[in-house]
Amino acid sequence: MSGLNVLIADLEPIPAKDLELNLKKLGHQVSAMVHSGEDFSDLLKSKNPDLIFFDPRIELEQPLSDLLIELFPSKRPAVIALCSPPIDSAKLLWIKENSPESYLCKPGKQSELEAAIAVSEALVSKLSDLELKSQLYLDLSTMMNGGDSFFIKHKSQHRKVAHSDIIFVEALKDYVVINTAEKRYTIHSTMKDLERKLPKSKFIRVHRSFIVNREHIAYVDYSEVGIQNSDKVVPIGGSYREDLQARLQFL
Repeated sequence: MSGLNVLIADLEPIPAKDLELNLKKLGHQVSAMVHSGEDFSDLLKSKNPDLIFFDPRIELEQPLSDLLIELFPSKRPAVIALCSPPIDSAKLLWIKENSPESYLCKPGKQSELEAAIAVSEALVSKLSDLELKSQLYLDLSTMMNGGDSFFIKHKSQHRKVAHSDIIFVEALKDYVVINTAEKRYTIHSTMKDLERKLPKSKFIRVHRSFIVNREHIAYVDYSEVGIQNSDKVVPIGGSYREDLQARLQFL
């Protein structure tokens, strides 16, 4: 484990500089150090980091996890959350929503820094292999079934799931949950990849964490979509509202 290209995004310049020195001692290269969300977004793509140390207090226009998927669809950099004590509810919520590979409490010891990097690299390597296998399998199953169904691994079997049976899809960290009337199937994929494989004529992305089958929509409110024959409601994200309204027929 050496020679990683690292980007540091920390609101506090002094701890960030200390982190840079410790990373250099471990043989890693810090290609950029930023202290604002605007600078981070501007440099992220061009620096193409292997590893990002990110302060959850830095504000971005979109969630960090979504930004990384958008900019690095094939191989995303690992993320280590930089946390200053105390770990309050806002930081815990950020960690839950963005699923960093590891975290480091400032000021971190050298051994803690090494451990955080090792954990993050191991997780990214494992997830990349799983994502590749899931993508290949979804592509193959789509072609084999004329594009109107998937074969999804469920326990020891591969179950055929027709697009028409899918009620809605929900993101859950590094997985997506496909909800049908009979079962819930959890697969390792991104919402972006699954959205690409589902027919646009039948499915609408209404939120960064939800895709719904338009045939199963009972009603549309300003902030939510109701699902037919259930009490389930799905939130509507602000950036998806215009597309939803354009694709549904309102009288």
